[in-house]
Amino acid sequence: QAVLATTSDSALLHAELQDRMQLVVHESADPQLRAFANRILAADAQRWFDPVAALLGRKPMMSWSDADVGIYHVAVADIGRRLRLLEQVATAQQQHYLGHERRRVGISDARGERSAVITLTSDTQHHALKQQVDALFGQAGLDTSQRLSLLVRLMDELLPREDADDNT
Repeated sequence: QAVLATTSDSALLHAELQDRMQLVVHESADPQLRAFANRILAADAQRWFDPVAALLGRKPMMSWSDADVGIYHVAVADIGRRLRLLEQVATAQQQHYLGHERRRVGISDARGERSAVITLTSDTQHHALKQQVDALFGQAGLDTSQRLSLLVRLMDELLPREDADDNT
């Protein structure tokens, strides 16, 4: 994860994390995720990073060595992965978010499961594109199984991979 460049970046990240923690804090039985969520929720926008870094780095930042920085980076990736999975489960139970429908979509294969939470929009452009896709499916004479097969191939390209460099 990149080091925060400015105070406003830190404040924006804190606000986003607070919003995300509200969704999952009561859903998790994982003690580290709950501790992470509680530190995010309890701290203000100026003083949240040090307590979180101390939790993930296993000691206060002032006493970190180079090896502790590596431990921190691994812990950030791990907590991010677990948070995303928990968010997806919590979102699957909550169908609306900020006035929009949300869905958890995913695929599984021999490499494991990949999924994402998608916010559905209903604007005119999406409606027109859906009609075009429906028409293409009709012109191609695809049955339901063939349509699903094509959609799975598209999702396989679009869903994030664990090894991808994505943000928490």
